[in-house]
Amino acid sequence: MTQIKKNNAERKDTISLLADLIGYRSTADNTQDIRKGLEHIASLFFRTRARTRISEHQGIPSLLISVGSGNHLRPRILLNGHFDVVPSQSASAFSLRVRGSRAYGRGAQDMKGGLVALIMRIKEWASVPHPPEVGLLITGDEETGGTNGTRHMVHTIGLAPRFVIVGDASQRAYYTIITKEKGGLWLEVTTAGKSAHGARPWLGDNAADTLMKAIADIRSLVRVVNEDVWKNSCTVSVMHTFNTTPNIVPDRARAVLDIRFTEKLARTPEELLRRIRAHVKNADITALATISLFTTPEKHPDVRLFQQAASRAYGHPVPFGYGHAASDARYFAEAGIPTVMIGTVGDNWHAEGEWVDLESISLVGKIIRTYADAVTSARR
Repeated sequence: MTQIKKNNAERKDTISLLADLIGYRSTADNTQDIRKGLEHIASLFFRTRARTRISEHQGIPSLLISVGSGNHLRPRILLNGHFDVVPSQSASAFSLRVRGSRAYGRGAQDMKGGLVALIMRIKEWASVPHPPEVGLLITGDEETGGTNGTRHMVHTIGLAPRFVIVGDASQRAYYTIITKEKGGLWLEVTTAGKSAHGARPWLGDNAADTLMKAIADIRSLVRVVNEDVWKNSCTVSVMHTFNTTPNIVPDRARAVLDIRFTEKLARTPEELLRRIRAHVKNADITALATISLFTTPEKHPDVRLFQQAASRAYGHPVPFGYGHAASDARYFAEAGIPTVMIGTVGDNWHAEGEWVDLESISLVGKIIRTYADAVTSARR
């Protein structure tokens, strides 16, 4: 009966905190709500042993919470998550709706549900006399690149934990520990030609034809595979000419490509850009954005210890996995800090009907606690 009451109380606290967090319209264009939300989270730690600090870079706020007596920039374990979400056209998206074990709302899965797990775990440690050396970094710009949040904290401020757990790995039905994510390169490809009447195309030079040839050449170099495997992908997300009528051979054309690549194709996005430029003729190619690969050796002692703790907490083996999209984990990896990702179960992130499983929030917290206990035991 005591365990049932404890579980019911935890569920009630989880729903209450999640409702508070989802209520903030913390989109990229609303830094005021991002700051208010981080201030609310910081207020949860008043009269505890935790230290909280909200900093700002280029107008983007971040919150660092620390427990333990050590250097707050060098904790033994750092938990990491983001408070910003993508926009929604639904008027009810920023109000929590609970149906059974599912909680619906913008950011429920990406990643305010995960934040609840991280916050509740840190809050638990902040109330005990001898907590582990743990920190929690919550940023406000992961969805727009993370340069003013996590990247700034790691590469400029000097945040250097021993081990990082990012709670931003969306799980659909089963748990995996993400140890690598693909690199990314967003390309703008433009071509030029010669205008002519659409009925006499031989008198012109069709820039759209040249563009499609350039795209085909890029895809052949990348060796695109459109399936859920650790291989390269290439999405043509924008493609157009500058014509306003249908009977003109276009003299200009433009496309934007989203390329995701593995270490077998290139070590860095800059290396891949050089290869594409050397391979593709008759097109101007510009990098709009670059994303570095995130990789952590699975044989690293902390990674193995985390896997053991996750499997013990879950009651089943938790395998290693990979991610297709990018996250702030790459900034820790760039600094040589071993990093893993694990997150809540849910679906429809970045879409209407986004939901998170409430029980998975509790499980993520349990996994993190089990790992911290293992680290503490290993030091004795």
